[in-house]
This record gives sequence, C-alpha cells and structure tokens, in this order.
Amino acid sequence: MSRPVLPASVLAWNCKVGRRKGFRTELDRLPRVSVYVFNEADGHWADLADWATDRGLTRVAADGGVGIYVSKRVEVVSFRVETVTARWRGPKGKLFRERPIIWALLRIDGRALFVVAQHAPWNPVRNAVAWRAYQKKLRQVGTWFPFADMLLVGDANMSWAKRAAWSVRSTVRRIRGRVVTTGASVDYAAFRPGTSPQWTVRGSLGVRLGSDHPFTQYRLVNRSAA
Repeated sequence: MSRPVLPASVLAWNCKVGRRKGFRTELDRLPRVSVYVFNEADGHWADLADWATDRGLTRVAADGGVGIYVSKRVEVVSFRVETVTARWRGPKGKLFRERPIIWALLRIDGRALFVVAQHAPWNPVRNAVAWRAYQKKLRQVGTWFPFADMLLVGDANMSWAKRAAWSVRSTVRRIRGRVVTTGASVDYAAFRPGTSPQWTVRGSLGVRLGSDHPFTQYRLVNRSAA
C-alpha cells in the first residue's frame, strides 16, 4: 500500500512593524505549516529567530521587513531578493527608496513550488511611480521557472477586484494566474500553474492576533492525491 500524500500549507502574515511584548506568544499560536512568509517583520527578527529554532524552521531569506521560513519537509533549491528601486512614502510620511520581492524555488515532498513573497508599496495612487515599478517587476518574476507552480503571497496593498492598468488583477492576468481569495481585503494570493501542474490550492482566513492584519493560509494538495 502506498503512503498517502499529506497536504502542504503556506502561511502569510503582515505581523505589524515594531516590537511588542506578546509577539512570541502570537507566533506560538500560528498553525504549523510548510512555509511561512512574514511582512513588516522589522523589530521582530529576534523573536522570529527563537521561534524558528524551537519549531525547527530555517530562514531562507529576509530583507526590508519581508522574510521566508521553511520547515524540514521543504528543500530549498534556489532563492533571491529582488530589489525594486523607487521612492515612495508610507502612511506616516516616512520616505522609502526601495521595496524587496523575495522568491524561493522549493521542493515539498519532491514536488516543485515557486513561492514569491511580496509587500507592495502603500497607496498606489499617491505612490504611482513606485507602484508601477513594483508591479512591473512582479510581472517579470511571474514568468520565471515556468515548469513549477507559482504561489505569490503577502500584503498586496490593493483589493484583488480593483480594475486598472497596473492593478494586482492585471498583474495576475499577465502572469496567467488566478487570484486565491481569503476573505481579506489586501491579504490574498495569486496562483500560476506550471507546465506540469503539481498542486491545487485553497485559501483561508486566520485571525489578527496582535496585528492589524489577519494571517492567511494556503492549503496545497498534490494533484495526484486530490
């Protein structure tokens, strides 16, 4: 009798920048999954490091408040930080000069998955130049590793239903993907099947914990077991 193939999961959470007393307790409440993607992790790296050690996780890459962690079940084939250089201002008026996109080509139980972690610039109207540069880079990254299924997760900073030339909806269409909704306004995913699709995916909404964003979870089922 063959061993059943267990589902895999990717969790994404904008955990809200800045240290807070109960953050480690919040991390302990997160479900155990194969891949974690964090946004606004600045101020939390020490707690994340301790938590990752306790859970047996490996940090793949981190930059600009965005980080990817994987479990022992996951093989990291390749990864990189793509830096989008463009000036933009946050909601409190702080000036930023760039924004990262982190990607990792992974294998889960021997099956490829291309995970892309985003945190798009705030306010695509006020920061139109940076927004367009960021979406342009996402559209480029979305063509890479075409053999693998791709899952783009993180804080998109725009509703998936928005219609515009450089909207998330348009970007997803350009990479020949589909939106994976969760019920959250800006926290959702895009899924692009590879040339030999391996996974089916379904999104679900978690809780906010101490952040102003809920975590979202994406359950991946091996197509041969679906």
